[in-house]
Amino acid sequence: MTTLTLPAAPRPTDIGTDRHDSTPSWPHLTPRQREIWALLACGHSNAAIADHLGLTCRWIDNAVGSLYGALEIDTLDRRVNARVRATLLYLQNPGTDWP
Repeated sequence: MTTLTLPAAPRPTDIGTDRHDSTPSWPHLTPRQREIWALLACGHSNAAIADHLGLTCRWIDNAVGSLYGALEIDTLDRRVNARVRATLLYLQNPGTDWP
């Protein structure tokens, strides 16, 4: 299992995102989905996430696909980069913090 170094990124409150409501917008996500979402939002690849969590890349690939579905991201829309969209939702979600 590899330890991932998370980037020193500004908190959303530092860049003007309104996060006054502390209630999570995505209460249906599992703790594992939230963990994967956080790592994905920090810019880590599926392979790095798999290595960090001690899981296979295939498992993470499936989990990320399920996460996109839970976040209602249309992965078939060629105009949308699902990974970027998931990151933006993470930054806008009041119940999430940088790991």
